[in-house]
Amino acid sequence: MLVPACILILVMLAAIAVDSAGLYLAHREMQGLADGAANDVATAALDLDAFYLDSETLVINDRQASELTRQIIERWQTDSATTTRITEVQVTVAAATVRVVIEAEADPVFAPAVLGGSSSITITAIGQATARAQ
Repeated sequence: MLVPACILILVMLAAIAVDSAGLYLAHREMQGLADGAANDVATAALDLDAFYLDSETLVINDRQASELTRQIIERWQTDSATTTRITEVQVTVAAATVRVVIEAEADPVFAPAVLGGSSSITITAIGQATARAQ
């Protein structure tokens, strides 16, 4: 009588471990994407006209930053084999700093089978980069 209860508990713990690991990996993937996008945009979207007028002035072009981030996200979605779905991307530019906020939904494997379990989890990742003159 005790063995079936122990097996049930072990199966439940294994399901929690699998879901936790999958959601952790999905969050790390989104964090890497946000950090990488912010870093790429901080260098590629510099306003070169302002820089050449005064090499101490680093300004990031808002419109170009948004467009580059959109391209990076689209390329990632095309190349990625993940089931994580990006639901929202926000790009904020303040002088020489770019902040990229990505919201995504990840699907746990076992949680939907449990009464009250969620069918998708929202993940938020924030990446920020500042351009600096060398």
